[in-house]
Amino acid sequence: MYRVQDIQTDDISDVSSYYDLLLNNKVDEARTFYEAQDNLKGKVLTADMLNLMLYKIFELQSNYITNVKDFLTNQKESFELDIANLIYMEDWDSNNSYKKNNFVIYDEVIYFALQDCSVGILLSNTSYWLPLSLKGENGSPAMDIVFKGEWNIGVTYQVRDFVNYGLSLYVAKEQNIGKNPITSSKWLKAITLTKTKINVSDTEPLDLKNGDIWFKGTER
Repeated sequence: MYRVQDIQTDDISDVSSYYDLLLNNKVDEARTFYEAQDNLKGKVLTADMLNLMLYKIFELQSNYITNVKDFLTNQKESFELDIANLIYMEDWDSNNSYKKNNFVIYDEVIYFALQDCSVGILLSNTSYWLPLSLKGENGSPAMDIVFKGEWNIGVTYQVRDFVNYGLSLYVAKEQNIGKNPITSSKWLKAITLTKTKINVSDTEPLDLKNGDIWFKGTER
């Protein structure tokens, strides 16, 4: 299971290709493409991600009637331990050890410890460290795109500014103001989002279409 990660500039083409295959009902080709692109892991929606969410929902449901207090108490203790370790440790030092959920900074990038790190584990080891590198309006300048939120006709955008407009995400190719992302060549469409129907029922809906999501209910 891969952790959800921010999309970087170099990922945009592969992410778009993956979703284009899915939207054109080329499911097998999309799966093959995903498996071949290591940079997509944790950056596009897959069955593994949905299954993890479902597992947590079913786990809570299965414990709700008989031992909800014990279950939630254990979860609370686990969460409290995780929160207690959410400590900013300032600049990373190769001579220090770190606890799971510690934060450090190195070369203007913030890193999050995925597990306890003994002395000498480098920040490049993605099994131990997760770079938190997407730059927002007031974020750390760790990556070369800046998310600007909803496109605004009166805002001047710089190269690699990132906006959402309609159901799509766009990256600025050139400095511009008042240039509609849909019609202007100064923008590159990164991702197109598609609305889908989410169904929750005991039996599979008869009108289920490709792309719809169905969660099977559980009898009590």
